[in-house]
Amino acid sequence: LAHELEVGRDYELVCTTLGGLCRYRIGDVVKVVGFHGTAPLVEFGYRRGQLLNVRGEKTSEAQFADALRASFPAGGGGPLEYTCTEVTEQHPPRYSVLVELPGGGAGLPPDTDARLDAALCAANPVYCAWRDKGAIGKCEVHRVHPGAFEELRRRRICEGASPQQLKISRVDRDKSHLALLRRH
Repeated sequence: LAHELEVGRDYELVCTTLGGLCRYRIGDVVKVVGFHGTAPLVEFGYRRGQLLNVRGEKTSEAQFADALRASFPAGGGGPLEYTCTEVTEQHPPRYSVLVELPGGGAGLPPDTDARLDAALCAANPVYCAWRDKGAIGKCEVHRVHPGAFEELRRRRICEGASPQQLKISRVDRDKSHLALLRRH
């Protein structure tokens, strides 16, 4: 229960409502950062299933988003949309990022991969340790053509996703979704 939570620990939200939901797992993970009286103060951590993890480094969605923002030049030019996946078929395993740039973008700066990798190392010391050992390869950033993520949205709706609830997954492991984005 709420009064039993501990500051600094992560918890997954589970709801029971009068409307019939019973122990419904929302999928959001929050961290307790303090209390206001007996009510816990929480900050959003990540969605379950949205951690990148090829060697136990557990890069959160927030860490990845911060690193991605930091790896693009200031003043715009950063991704309009993006998703990331783990590439485990290659050795060493690595992250692969698919980005759509505003206005189509002219292309990625040549050092984008290196800047993102450095930002990920700064954001997640465990990722950095595995990179230093060579157990995780340098991440790869790939540009997709304008409209690729909109086409993915349309496909997800055809697959049954609610248009009002649909958000692009920042970590996507669905091979058909990744193939759709990569063909653009």
